[in-house]
Order: sequence, then C-alpha cells, then structure tokens
Amino acid sequence: VFSTVVATVAAEAKVVRVFNTVCDSVLSRRANTLKLAELCDAVVVVGGRHSANTNQLAAVSRLHGTETHHIERAEELEAEWFHGKKSVGVTVGASTPVWITSSVVERLKELSLQVGSEGKN
Repeated sequence: VFSTVVATVAAEAKVVRVFNTVCDSVLSRRANTLKLAELCDAVVVVGGRHSANTNQLAAVSRLHGTETHHIERAEELEAEWFHGKKSVGVTVGASTPVWITSSVVERLKELSLQVGSEGKN
C-alpha cells in the first residue's frame, strides 16, 4: 500500500519527499510472520484488534494462504480451529504483553499442539 500511494503521488507531483517511518522491529516481525505462514498449518496472531501492526501481521499470514486467527486473549482460542493441524505458529504485535503471549502458548499446549513462534527456528 505504501509503495502504491508513493507512486501515485509521485506521478502527479513535481517534487515529492517520502519518509518511511516503519521501524526495523515491525519489518522484522512481518518477515518472520511470513516464514511462520510458510512453515505452519495455521498461525495465531496475538494483539489488539485495533493495532495497525498486529492487523498487518494477520494480513501477511492470510496473504500467504495460511489459516490465520487474530486473537487478543488465550480464552478466544477454539479447539476446532486446530483439528487436523500438525503445527501452529504464534506471532505477536509489538505492544502485546509477554504474559498474554505466554498464556496463549500455554493454552495451545493444552490443546496438544506443536507450537512455533516468530523469530525462532
């Protein structure tokens, strides 16, 4: 989207200055989420539903075609989402507290799933 907007504006304007302010951490999370989507049967994205960063992570996973569930809390996980799945990746938004991430991973373990996480091999 960013590149499309820049190209559209540049085509119409004489002078354009563009500053991409997306931080390296966010770009890294997106790249790692894509890797998870490639390796896992499903991806759980943990973070606020109104978080642009977290919504982007979910979009990256979905664009790859991987079944993706965006949740805010472990209690939202539904066992039937994971029937027939051998591995589930977990990625989190930049401001998601560690305790929420931990509770999601624990809940997935209770569901007897192999859990992968972004940024880890």
